[in-house]
Amino acid sequence: MMRRFWAYILSGLLMLQFVAAQAADELVLTKDQQASLVRFINGNATWTIYHEMGHAFVSLFEIPILGKEEDAVDNLATIIMLLQENEQSDEYLKETALGWFLLDEFAGLAGEELDFSDDHSLDQQRAFQTICFLYGADEAIFGEFTQMMGMPEDKLENCAADFARTQTSWDKVLAPFILKPDDKNFEVAVIYDDVPSDLIPYKASLQEAQILENIQQYIVSNYKLPKAFTLKAVACNDANAYWDAEASEVILCYELLAEFEKLFLFDIKQSIAAEKN
Repeated sequence: MMRRFWAYILSGLLMLQFVAAQAADELVLTKDQQASLVRFINGNATWTIYHEMGHAFVSLFEIPILGKEEDAVDNLATIIMLLQENEQSDEYLKETALGWFLLDEFAGLAGEELDFSDDHSLDQQRAFQTICFLYGADEAIFGEFTQMMGMPEDKLENCAADFARTQTSWDKVLAPFILKPDDKNFEVAVIYDDVPSDLIPYKASLQEAQILENIQQYIVSNYKLPKAFTLKAVACNDANAYWDAEASEVILCYELLAEFEKLFLFDIKQSIAAEKN
């Protein structure tokens, strides 16, 4: 049976429903679409915070990175969620891959040029890298999804080895910082900043889903931290998330949740337009 997160979908859904109607030019979602919207937002938010936690680990643990740090922490976020081995995390990872594809499509239609000088890999590359790790970790669970997302067959041959090698590398790097039974640990605080009225539904939904609290619990239960730090949701006037090393804070901007919603609604509109043609 699918161990999804319907308990908090139903309550968070009420908050996001009216936002969706306003943001989508009165597009009315079905109940299934509403549930998918919440899953899409929560999945992408969860992966994003783990990505920023990767930057925090690099900073706090003084981890040497050979290559692009953004790629390294992309991989770490995916690995952490895969190793949780529950269907909620699996579904979240699928939503993450879909999010990168939608972001690429959205940017293309908006006329944005590819930025080859960016610290991050291109959106499609991040999508396919995520999918490769999913397939490499468990073909039985993710094989159908991999085909649906159009992953080239010739790229699948090395996915299991790539995933195993990258997981082993991160395991070795993080081994000195694994929490031992008798270790005392520093605190990871969770803070939800006040928001303007238009962002209240996103704050309420994030709190209801307990995403920050779940990640907080994962961190303090698994890693011996050198200092305290904070997971913080704030209004930034920007759709962003980042690690602030000076303040020792992982920041998630509420506006990023609104951006995830916009991507999802964009996908719905594209599907409706395709059906009409």
